[in-house]
Formats: sequence, structure tokens, C-alpha cells
Amino acid sequence: MIWIILVAIITGLAVYFGEQALENVGAIADAHGNRWLARHKERAETLMYIFYLTGSSALGALWAQRRRPSWARHLVSLTLVLTILSIGAAAWISHAGGQVIHAEFR
Repeated sequence: MIWIILVAIITGLAVYFGEQALENVGAIADAHGNRWLARHKERAETLMYIFYLTGSSALGALWAQRRRPSWARHLVSLTLVLTILSIGAAAWISHAGGQVIHAEFR
């Protein structure tokens, strides 16, 4: 659960530094790469909240183990489902990111 919480925090850092690097990457990418960059940015901005929700659910599950043991099982199950969704979201986001510079993947 702590690992999932850390991933949620790191997601915030990835979004922040991704915004900082957007202009530099856009300058070295070709036109096709810039279209993929726009898709990557759109996907990341749309789906970043699922990572935060997953981290919050994991934090809630840790809290529930101590304070509300009857809730813990439900929150752990919710965290598992959200984690699986987060992995899928990360794959979808990174697919567009991999297309930006690497023309051999296109």
C-alpha cells in the first residue's frame, strides 16, 4: 500500500516535469511526433486523477486497518481494482509518449 501511495505522489512529479519539458521535446520532434506529443499530454492530463484516486484509496485502506477494520477489506479491494486500472492507464499514456521521438515504433 505504501508503494501505491508513493506512485501517486510520483505521478504528480511526472506531470509537473512533463509540463516543464513539453517545449524542449516539441522542438526536437517532427510534425508527426508533435501530434503524438499532444496526444500524450492529453491522455496524461485526463487520466492522472486515477493515480491520485488509487493512492487515496491505498491510504484509506491503511487507515481503515487501524481505525475501521470492517472497511479495510472493501478499501483493499477497491485499491486492487484501481491499481489494475492505473496500470492500463499508464500503458496507454506511455504508448503515446513512446511514439513522440522514436519513429521506429510508429
